[in-house]
Amino acid sequence: MEITMTVAKPLVTRVNLERLQGFLDSGKSFRDRDHTHLEVLSQKLESVEVVPTHEIPRDVVTMNSQVAVRDRDASRVSIYTLMFPGSGDISKGKLSVLDTIGTVLLGSRAGALIDWRVPGGSRRFRVEEILYQPEAARKSEAEFTSTAIPTTGGIAGAGSRDRESEVSISSSAKNTPHTWAAVFRRICPSGSVPPDWVRVGDSRFH
Repeated sequence: MEITMTVAKPLVTRVNLERLQGFLDSGKSFRDRDHTHLEVLSQKLESVEVVPTHEIPRDVVTMNSQVAVRDRDASRVSIYTLMFPGSGDISKGKLSVLDTIGTVLLGSRAGALIDWRVPGGSRRFRVEEILYQPEAARKSEAEFTSTAIPTTGGIAGAGSRDRESEVSISSSAKNTPHTWAAVFRRICPSGSVPPDWVRVGDSRFH
């Protein structure tokens, strides 16, 4: 089996690297079938560029990222969440990093082309889009909660400056993709804050 990718050096956060190395160190507890995959993952981790969590680009596949992958031969897009060993369930779109394609996706960037050659032929993939990245989500939520909520017109129900802007979010929703990270990007795609927004404290989101 041979896999080639048209990408730069894979990027992995230091936190992800340390946790994955922990799994490698405890590899004896895995099934025999997984040992080969552990070796492949170990080789992958030796070739990555390690970056601080806060510096990882938003278009990189990190652990627990949700990614859209296109099968270039079947013209079909599948959505996967990259999981730590023991948490994968492909029937639910949860792809273990120990799966061959999971190892390849780790550290790849949106737009990467993957050629996967196997004895029976080959498969070609493209990383279409990073739909959710936990590191980016945390940064976006921090920016959103510390900067603003529009006082006029931006969000339904928002009134004048004399009227408090209230936004509530359930605790379960905070832990799911496409919450405040997506809201911020859709309301303010440029990343800049309009002048008629007011600052609110984190308490508004409890």
